[in-house]
Amino acid sequence: MEKKRRVGVYLSVSVVLNNPDYVEVLRDEIGLNLAVLGFAGQASEALRGKSPFDGVPLSEECLLGLLARDLNGDPLDPREYDTARSGVGPSVGAGGDDQTLNRAIEVLRRAGVEIWLGLGSWTGSSLMYCPSKDRVNDWYEALYLHCATQYDVDGLDISHARFPKCAEWRGVQACTCADCARSAADMGYDMEEMTAA
Repeated sequence: MEKKRRVGVYLSVSVVLNNPDYVEVLRDEIGLNLAVLGFAGQASEALRGKSPFDGVPLSEECLLGLLARDLNGDPLDPREYDTARSGVGPSVGAGGDDQTLNRAIEVLRRAGVEIWLGLGSWTGSSLMYCPSKDRVNDWYEALYLHCATQYDVDGLDISHARFPKCAEWRGVQACTCADCARSAADMGYDMEEMTAA
């Protein structure tokens, strides 16, 4: 099987709509054949029903209950709390607009490039949701299904769903909450022994 060579770029909806010739120029000049468009759509009522959030804005108690914990048991990185509070669920803002997103998809489709939606997962900027919380994982499953079936795209970029934020030092030994300890035990690891080392 011949492997397809992809030349891609990450784009926002506003970049695509404000510069409609940009993708065509990149296609012609450097062989661009893939655009990963940041998801800026509206969460349907059915999708919102799967959200682990308790409202917009979500409560401090709910937010803290969903976040990853460091070795001291503290939630990771409070710098992103305001962004999380303004969302309808992890990685999805409350101000999504399907019409605008679909217009950007149409521009990309006319340019003849493959289109993927870029979606978040456990890590969002410097914020990290616990990878062992069923409510968080159920949300992401519903979000990915929604995006794969509701938009005219060729794929989803969910690269952050492979693992929690291990690429950053503070994420190497996170999360150490009770849910992660249970998940670790299910895989044959002893969280208490690992964190004590």
